Amino acid sequence: MARTYERSVDVPDIDVLDWELVDELVALFTPYLKDPDAITFWAEDSRGTHRHNDLVAFRTAIEAEPEQPKSLTVQAWDMARAREFQVWWGPDRYRRGAKFESPEESEVVYLAERTAALLSLARERRQRRLDEERPTSSLSTAKRFLYDQWVVTVGGGLLVVVIIAIVVALTH
Repeated sequence: MARTYERSVDVPDIDVLDWELVDELVALFTPYLKDPDAITFWAEDSRGTHRHNDLVAFRTAIEAEPEQPKSLTVQAWDMARAREFQVWWGPDRYRRGAKFESPEESEVVYLAERTAALLSLARERRQRRLDEERPTSSLSTAKRFLYDQWVVTVGGGLLVVVIIAIVVALTH
């Protein structure tokens, strides 16, 4: 029996519907599969599970749903060559992960490292989206202005000048 190499990757907190990540994973996995249609897409919501082998049909079905799925999985399986690449993610940190299995160690290492890089980019996209959605209040802007080093230095200098002027005026 041939040896199977395995590697796992931690999946950070990313958006469930990150279609850019899904496209990147498909492009990454496809060259390693005998049948390019051997990629399965899964999405789970409160009413059940969607499962498709066609990304366009999968995306169309998911976007037609009234609620966003709570988890998503991209699985590539090549039984003839004993390969399985799977990435799954959702909001719960216990429901996220990536696993790569293949008789070729170099494939496993490359796919795990490349997937980790793609997941890092997905995490950055999520953070940018959250930063853009976060409202900025004028109070926080005013606070930042008042704590600026230049403002503190000039304001402190003016305060000292005013105190000296008062002391001089009172003593004469």
